[in-house]
Amino acid sequence: MAEITIDLQDGFKDDTVTVSAGGREVMREEGVTTRFQIGMARSLQVAVPAGEVTLEVEVSTKNARATVPIDTSKPVFVGVSLTTEGELEIRVQERLFGYM
Repeated sequence: MAEITIDLQDGFKDDTVTVSAGGREVMREEGVTTRFQIGMARSLQVAVPAGEVTLEVEVSTKNARATVPIDTSKPVFVGVSLTTEGELEIRVQERLFGYM
């Protein structure tokens, strides 16, 4: 297993967010709401299978779902936002996201 950081960022308002990796649910959060002052709702550390896996994010309250490949052989930081159109935007990078 490997540990990654998932930041639930912009666009959330009392939402239910589920994250799965390699077909296994690794996170489920209810009542997720973005704090507009900093552009983030929550930051979570989750354990995922080691190596290359597909990360699936679902926001059931907005009927939105997206997948992204990740490689846990290097640091993984995932930023998840909901666009104004109700679509998920997922960013994967090797360093922490910055917030004000």
